[in-house]
Amino acid sequence: MDSSFLGILTQSHLIADQRRTPLLAPPPPPPPPPPPHPHRVIPRTLMPREITGETIGEVRAVSDMHQRKAEMAHQADAFIALPGGYGTLEELLEVITWAQLGIHHKPVGLLNVEGYYNSLLSFLDKAVDEGFISPTARRIIVSAPTAKQLVKELEVYIYYLQQ
Repeated sequence: MDSSFLGILTQSHLIADQRRTPLLAPPPPPPPPPPPHPHRVIPRTLMPREITGETIGEVRAVSDMHQRKAEMAHQADAFIALPGGYGTLEELLEVITWAQLGIHHKPVGLLNVEGYYNSLLSFLDKAVDEGFISPTARRIIVSAPTAKQLVKELEVYIYYLQQ
């Protein structure tokens, strides 16, 4: 090293002449944790119709839909509804009702892809206007058009739940 240069070497900077000069780029952030291992809970009677091909993660067969919902509610940290039909809507409304009744305190999200759930959200707003749903209960549902945005919204919801 050139003897005419004096400075102090720190973890990522060289401090010299009263100013900080980057020595190297800061180290990259650590890799994200692996995604959670998916769990699928399904009534035995639906397995032949619903499971085709290779499955990902754990598949747990249960006796009926009631046991399925109880198991999912027990294991879940949050509930997210993707666009779906009657079954999705029924399960979504049930977990919203459970939250309203204080049976759980977990966030409920709607992945509102291309506005799929806009009509449902308008219906819920109308129910608030008419006095059938309280404004507090309406805020149980968090929605966003992308998964990334929905996760951010759910994190904000969790933050305020904990306050």
